[in-house]
Amino acid sequence: MVTRTDTRPRSVAPTDAYIDVGEMISGILLLFFIFFHLFFVATVLFGGRGAVFNTLAEWFETDLIWGISLAHIALAGVAALILAHAILVVSRVPVRLQDQWEVLKRGTLMRHFDTILWFLQVATGFLIFAFAFAHLWHIFTDLPIQAEKSAEGAQGGFLWFYAPFLLLLSIHIGAGFYRIMIKWNWMSRSIAVPVAWFLFVFYMVVAIINMTIFFKMPIEGGM
Repeated sequence: MVTRTDTRPRSVAPTDAYIDVGEMISGILLLFFIFFHLFFVATVLFGGRGAVFNTLAEWFETDLIWGISLAHIALAGVAALILAHAILVVSRVPVRLQDQWEVLKRGTLMRHFDTILWFLQVATGFLIFAFAFAHLWHIFTDLPIQAEKSAEGAQGGFLWFYAPFLLLLSIHIGAGFYRIMIKWNWMSRSIAVPVAWFLFVFYMVVAIINMTIFFKMPIEGGM
């Protein structure tokens, strides 16, 4: 007796592929923005009392039309990009806590590095989402951007906010870069791992230098 089986491949909905591509593209765009932001803030190192930083900030805040500047466009664009990236990532996360715990437990028991790293990335991503929107709202409601304002924030207690925010960003950057390179087969693990560590360390070092400058910058009536 011969049993017939349907050997035709099952059709796969393109939704998963679109989510993968969208998550990858939004992640790369955010990665570029984060480093652009890092280097923009690093201009505080040049010129007395952040002169270069203030000049660039003024250029970004120059009105283009109807009182809208590049700064407004950038803030809205980044907020939309973060929201889109978060929605795409959340669509991959199991809905029930029991299912989330089961996946994490199995990945830990099997010592599956990529699964554990994915959970670390998701966890840091949720926290970054809250930090990022708080940061964007603070900037939007406190324009213009000035080096002295950032210094006042650092010296006035906002260091407790930026220290964990920058650490979470560094972890997320390294983990995200590694997972994109491996998932899309753009790098071997032997290369992706050290590059991810380099990005983590580089971002943290530059961010600490930037915060140190703001913390030591003289301000009116301040330190």
